Amino acid sequence: MSLLDKIRQETEVPSVKVETRQDALIENLAEENNSTPPPSIDTHKDIEANLSTELASFPPIADKKVGVRLEEDVLAELEVICKKHKITIETFLEAALNVCQQDSSAMNAAIGDAQTRLARRKRAGTIRSILTKSQNLFKKEQ
Repeated sequence: MSLLDKIRQETEVPSVKVETRQDALIENLAEENNSTPPPSIDTHKDIEANLSTELASFPPIADKKVGVRLEEDVLAELEVICKKHKITIETFLEAALNVCQQDSSAMNAAIGDAQTRLARRKRAGTIRSILTKSQNLFKKEQ
């Protein structure tokens, strides 16, 4: 008998004999399953139709995913708020937009803040680009 055959035999034959256990819960479950008939096809179709109707009443979710980069402080605060209220960042942003659409002064304030943030980010990007170019130029000169 080769070593491979011994290994196969050991995996097929358990080294410890375990007696089958009589479990009252399994027996009760089996009895309950035998006593209740399986749901009829009509019931299944009705449930499926009701669920499809309910699903159609919800607004569709866009297929396009949006990768959002946020300032570290803003992301941390947003995560805390969402975790506290057990919501997702996406649903919070949807709700915030909805609230801003209802209140024009809130929308104007949000747009003004967004324009200020955009200008700061552009300036930061320009500074990073200049620093990278300067460092690369300095490396080439050495």
